[in-house]
Amino acid sequence: MDLNKIKEFLQAVSSTFKVKCALYTSQGQLLTDYSTKESFTSPNLNESEEKEEVTFFRLSEEYVLVATLKDATYLLPYLKALFEGYQDKTESQEELRGLLVTQIANAEYNREIDTYMKALSYQDGIKRTPVLYSIPYSYEAESNIYESFSSFMHSLSFSDQDIYGRYSEREFFVFYAKEENAEEVCSQYKKQTALPLFAFIGSTYNFVKELKAGCEECFFLARNRIVLEEENSSVLRINSFIGEYFSSLIPADEQKLLYSEYENASRKSPHLFESGVALSKSNTNLVLMADLLSIHRNTAVQRYKKLKSTLDLDPIYNDVDRFILKSFSLYKSKRITLNAGIIIQPGCVLNKGMLYLAELLNQKSGGTIQLDIHTLSYSGDNHTFFSLLCQGAIDIFSGATNVLNAATGDRAEVLSLPFLFKNTDEALTTIRDVILPELDAPLLSIGAHCMGIWSMGWRYLTSSTPIRSPEDLKGLKVRIMFNKSLSRYFESLGAKAIQMNYGELQNALKNKLIDCQENPFSNILEMEFYKWQQYIMNMRYLLSTEGVFISKKAWSAFSDEQKEIFTSAINETTTWLYKEQEVFNEQCKETLINEKGMTLITPNEEEKELWKKAALPLYESFPHQEFLSRIIKRKGLLL
Repeated sequence: MDLNKIKEFLQAVSSTFKVKCALYTSQGQLLTDYSTKESFTSPNLNESEEKEEVTFFRLSEEYVLVATLKDATYLLPYLKALFEGYQDKTESQEELRGLLVTQIANAEYNREIDTYMKALSYQDGIKRTPVLYSIPYSYEAESNIYESFSSFMHSLSFSDQDIYGRYSEREFFVFYAKEENAEEVCSQYKKQTALPLFAFIGSTYNFVKELKAGCEECFFLARNRIVLEEENSSVLRINSFIGEYFSSLIPADEQKLLYSEYENASRKSPHLFESGVALSKSNTNLVLMADLLSIHRNTAVQRYKKLKSTLDLDPIYNDVDRFILKSFSLYKSKRITLNAGIIIQPGCVLNKGMLYLAELLNQKSGGTIQLDIHTLSYSGDNHTFFSLLCQGAIDIFSGATNVLNAATGDRAEVLSLPFLFKNTDEALTTIRDVILPELDAPLLSIGAHCMGIWSMGWRYLTSSTPIRSPEDLKGLKVRIMFNKSLSRYFESLGAKAIQMNYGELQNALKNKLIDCQENPFSNILEMEFYKWQQYIMNMRYLLSTEGVFISKKAWSAFSDEQKEIFTSAINETTTWLYKEQEVFNEQCKETLINEKGMTLITPNEEEKELWKKAALPLYESFPHQEFLSRIIKRKGLLL
């Protein structure tokens, strides 16, 4: 690839979009930078003082572009268009499509959506109709059913401007730019598999940023299908249920007050609610109602008379009463479906935790609380998605606890202090009793609630040369999370701490732009870091901690009983996860050593003391000493 061509391109793009970027050789030598803001220090990995988030683009075998993370999304579509040899992230088009539809459905319009749109050659400003295809929900369903469903959907014929992709294991979104053919798709799937497929169709919108509203309409139809229509109806359109949809948007507390009279009456008469739902589904036809309930028609007439006198409603002859009955039926049979997001590889410990939580919620709630788990991104961009959760765009999110620093006055930074915990049992108890209550208290004011703190496991330093003592680390570039304490710690040891997005770590190792990184064994294996790192320093210096957050919006919609169910499920999952991650990481460790050829380096006690001693200044300068004292006191009681 012509170096002059690259330089001309970067000069033009950096000037036009005011991005910050620098060009390196694949060996890590800085060729030139294109800084355009006075406050910006070139993202030279050897000299940057600002520790800005950076990401990497491999332009060719010879050249690598480094850009600040917030500016990088401008570059991606242009790199793809101008450089034939450019290879971006390793996601397939199928994965990119899945990430795009997931973000459209859950997030406000952002740069990542814009990047995916351009990468997949989609245009905005085109009328599109959202259709959510869904197979029946079952925790026991075999994985091959989900895979065959995904394969079937991807095999369909779409126009070049139809946005489509897998939303979850059992759901697939299509934003049709052409006329939707949902009936035909559902019929074709049933003919091929003998299994039902349902389609839920929202309103048509002109811009991608508006499609989230259409997705909400689709979700409403999907969650209330059994009440809205007979079970053999495969396609539901929001146009037929506009009134019911808007009534569902009434705040939970107001709905409870509005329907309290009907609620009390239905408790006294066991068949009243069942009859009301059946009557609504049958469009107030008593014959169909009798068939739905498998009762005699005379019994149906008697039940209607009972419903009419008890609720003071006459839905057969009064349109307003018919709407009230339908709305009350929706309220009574309401199922909550929570959208949970993770932002690293799907096989990670956090994903295992979400799956376990989903099963517990289903069991404890009798199926009325369901959890849909989505991989929102592979970026590891915790701050962006925590912000989306606080806005109510995502219901549940699990990510690094350092996102809490701003809201907690840096109290969350205590979890980044090296050697804070001796073992996972001590960590689990101390976090539950002292740390979590302190961190959660200020979060409701910003729109979040921290339900628990999970862990992907102990973090271990990997390298291409053996490291035993702090002396061995001097002068090496170490990739770390976006974390002030870790940055200070490694800098004090003579290393160059590089704060980098998790999703770009592979490229940085591949291009030798960093020398070391630190992660749990499971991440080292799943992300294949062993391809570029030979050694693991066997020292538990830091426990990875990830908060489990629920949006204030989702939490407020729960009844008191549902809050108890959710809290109980979270607590059980947290206890299970701490044990599961140890087993899982131990298995990954054995694989890394016995199958992937990595070498374990175990420092002796004297060397370990040197690492611990270097962390003491962080404890002394921690701004909340009273909080730290309570943590240390609680740990002492556990001895």
